[in-house]
Amino acid sequence: MTKRVLRIDEDRCMGHGLCYASAPELLNEGEDGFVAQRGMDTEVPEELEVEAALVEGVCPEGAITLLDG
Repeated sequence: MTKRVLRIDEDRCMGHGLCYASAPELLNEGEDGFVAQRGMDTEVPEELEVEAALVEGVCPEGAITLLDG
């Protein structure tokens, strides 16, 4: 099975916090108030793929993309 990753665009992220509030199993708040995984790819465990797909759509800036890894 293909691994999936969440990519969070550091330039587009404005720190609304909806992503880590919606999917705390995948994402968390960094010390600066932005999502800690900003600017990196985060591997999505198979059992959390539904949550990852949902969190992709929750960002008002469109900074989150779910990709095949």
